[in-house]
Amino acid sequence: MNHVTVHREQYSRNQSDLYLAFELGNKTWKLGFTVGFAQRPRQRTIAAGDLAAIEVEIALAKKRFGLSEESRVVSCYEAGRDGFWLHRYLMPLGVRNLVVDSSSIEVNCRARRAKTDKMDVGKLLAMLIRYDQGEKKLWSVVRVPTLEQEDRRQLGALAGLTPTPYQSGDGAWERGISKCGNRYIRSIAIEIAWDWLRYQPHSKLTRWYQERFAHGSPRLRRIGIVALARKLLIELWRYVETGVIPEGAVMKGQQLRG
Repeated sequence: MNHVTVHREQYSRNQSDLYLAFELGNKTWKLGFTVGFAQRPRQRTIAAGDLAAIEVEIALAKKRFGLSEESRVVSCYEAGRDGFWLHRYLMPLGVRNLVVDSSSIEVNCRARRAKTDKMDVGKLLAMLIRYDQGEKKLWSVVRVPTLEQEDRRQLGALAGLTPTPYQSGDGAWERGISKCGNRYIRSIAIEIAWDWLRYQPHSKLTRWYQERFAHGSPRLRRIGIVALARKLLIELWRYVETGVIPEGAVMKGQQLRG
């Protein structure tokens, strides 16, 4: 079997696959769809973070290219400030998503790009197809961290720390907030933790603090409030990102109704 035959078979097989590339902006996201090199990409623009629109556009793209609802979807986007929550959203939908290291694209393309530059969806699509067809050295795919690892990284940013990416270890982060973080943010985090104990007495975090530290010495309570601040920052960050309310917490409207 010669090279031309192999390429034709790969191209024929990939006609049943839908390729999707994201260009993630602050206010809008650009989506590019195609089924192969010979097909002109279908491009759409949606509001940033509009997940429902992504599902609608995937369904419309499958219909546009004559694919079945069960057709495989392969997607990619460049790693950046949006992190990995989009990746985690796509996976349960059956989408095989790749988070790509931007610096590896710069090297492999042999072209200088500013760090803030985004590769357009057309070029990303072309590279995605080549990668899926076997050119694994085309770019570097980022290893997606666990939720716990990412929470710790975001916590470090909030506390003014610059640890090694995805550094783990409760002790390291606790010392970071108590000693190495931005002093202003550290003090705010601890003040919020004290307020949390006062206004959310039935939350899981408050119960955790009361069981372990509330009846100890003043020194132990200070250690405990730092640990609570660390856990609370993670929970509040998750609430901002996903809307998940910290377990046992009561919102203001619920308190009024009660």
